[in-house]
Amino acid sequence: MTVVAVAASRWESIPDPLAIHFTSDGADGFAPRALGVLGMVGFCVLEAVLCAVVAYRRSAATRSLYATAFAIPAALGCAFVMTLLANAAVADARQADWPGWQSLAPIGAAFAAAAIGALLTPGTPVMPVSRERGSSPDSLHSVGLAGTETAVWSRSASPTWAKGVFTILVAVGVAGVLLGIEELAWLGLPLGLIGLVMSLMRAAVNADGFALRLPLLPFPRVTIPLADIRQAHVRLVSPMGDLGGWGYRSLGGRRGLAFHTGEGLWLELADDREFLIVVEDAESAAGLINDLVARSATAAR
Repeated sequence: MTVVAVAASRWESIPDPLAIHFTSDGADGFAPRALGVLGMVGFCVLEAVLCAVVAYRRSAATRSLYATAFAIPAALGCAFVMTLLANAAVADARQADWPGWQSLAPIGAAFAAAAIGALLTPGTPVMPVSRERGSSPDSLHSVGLAGTETAVWSRSASPTWAKGVFTILVAVGVAGVLLGIEELAWLGLPLGLIGLVMSLMRAAVNADGFALRLPLLPFPRVTIPLADIRQAHVRLVSPMGDLGGWGYRSLGGRRGLAFHTGEGLWLELADDREFLIVVEDAESAAGLINDLVARSATAAR
């Protein structure tokens, strides 16, 4: 709203085209006035939608989520407002200037907003994942695989909405390339393509162990041999709390893939490390892995 208000109040003062990118030597990137302002507003709207989607998919609020939801729009809004004011102060966009020290303002706004968001986080506890009636927290899942039976489990490693979000980011990046708006291209294409690749991966369990890979392609992939797995559980996974962020992450002796908080497959590995992934039907995957591990242990005796 602040970006819209500043643009509306200074519309006649903002040159057309306006400067949208600056270096130490001054403005070096330009765009039509209307398109530039629409791009700024669109960026803010897209960020709001992404935060809303993430918040909707989470089962409970966390300080990291609130801090991020406050920090990103504060930084973007501050940068966009400063860009508009820099343009409104000159008659020709080529004369617009953004001294390097001014870059500290969006950073400071982000930290201040993050602190406010963290303070406003409600203290709602995370609820545990529901389990089958009569099972204990430490009980192992099983699908009842017989000694002579074979079975395979496979599911998409991401929810449908994640593919949509990353596709939109790729489209934004392509639009940035076509329109000559470097900020859109540099933000949309790397984040969108990396995220889209991760969202297209599939998780699979068979007699060889666990695999996370792209269909029909040899890479990227993650494979965990059955011999390296001690047991599998189904637990609530929080991307920030358990992995330090969304997507594919590694944190200490733990790595995994998670786009949202939810029920996930949690593997305890032989080297005292852990692998986890939020995926549909994690209970069947855990049961099959435990049955295969038990069968392998019996055969080795």
